[in-house]
Amino acid sequence: GELHVVHVARPPIVIDPLLDGDLRLSPSVAVPVHRARKRLEDTCAEVVQRTRRRVVPHLRFGGVIAELAEVCRAVGADILVVGAPDRPGWRLRWLGSLPARLVRCAPCSVLAVRTKSPKLDARALAG
Repeated sequence: GELHVVHVARPPIVIDPLLDGDLRLSPSVAVPVHRARKRLEDTCAEVVQRTRRRVVPHLRFGGVIAELAEVCRAVGADILVVGAPDRPGWRLRWLGSLPARLVRCAPCSVLAVRTKSPKLDARALAG
C-alpha cells in the first residue's frame, strides 16, 4: 500500500486587484507556502527511506478537520494516523479534542499517536 502524508496550513488568502486575475502568490505568502511544502517533502523523503513504501504528499489549506477528512475520502484511506503532542495545560486539552473530532468526521478509523514534540516525528510514523 501507499502512505499519504498530509500537512494542513492556514489558507494564504491574498487578493490583489492589480494582478488582473493572475493567481501568483505575493512574496509574503509564497515564502511560508514554500517552507510548508519543503518541510512536507523532507518528511516524506524520510518516511520513504525508513519504510521503502510509496509516499504521497498532500499540502492543503483550510480547516484541519475538513481537510483531513476530505483527503481520507479522496484516497479511500483505511486509517488516519494523527500526532497528539504530549503537552501540559490548555494546549493538551485543546489538541486532545482534535482526534475526538476526527473520529466523528473522518470516513475511516482514526489512530492518535502521542508524540514528545509538537511536530509529528516521521520516525513515529515509520517505526
